[in-house]
Amino acid sequence: MLQFYSQYIETYRNGKLMKRACSLMLIEEEKESSHNYSFNLTWDNLNDFYYDFGFYLPFNIWNLNKGKRIISFFNFSFFDSNTWDIKEWKTKDLNIVIKFSTKKATVSLSEILKWHDSDKAIQYLKERGLDIKQLI
Repeated sequence: MLQFYSQYIETYRNGKLMKRACSLMLIEEEKESSHNYSFNLTWDNLNDFYYDFGFYLPFNIWNLNKGKRIISFFNFSFFDSNTWDIKEWKTKDLNIVIKFSTKKATVSLSEILKWHDSDKAIQYLKERGLDIKQLI
């Protein structure tokens, strides 16, 4: 049975929340705990993770000459050291944790009808005893 979920992606640096992003997804109903996990970023896995989830992250990666990298946060503040740039040659441990969590979401009928995958939207409505012909 299909269910709507809100997926939250939270970025923490040194235990402080830097950004929280949310997206809506329609998937088979599962245990919510199977979608709740955290991921520690290191210099080794940073490029691959940024390639997959860079849109949701509050920082940019700058590749300099000689293979050096800098992580630069979007919400820079002089008075908050968590927003300062991280230089690869000065910092061994990033202390950046990405947490993924999901919650069941309640959506309106108009959101269901505007869903980008029409086959899944129709299946979702049929599983709940509604028919497209009744709605039109």
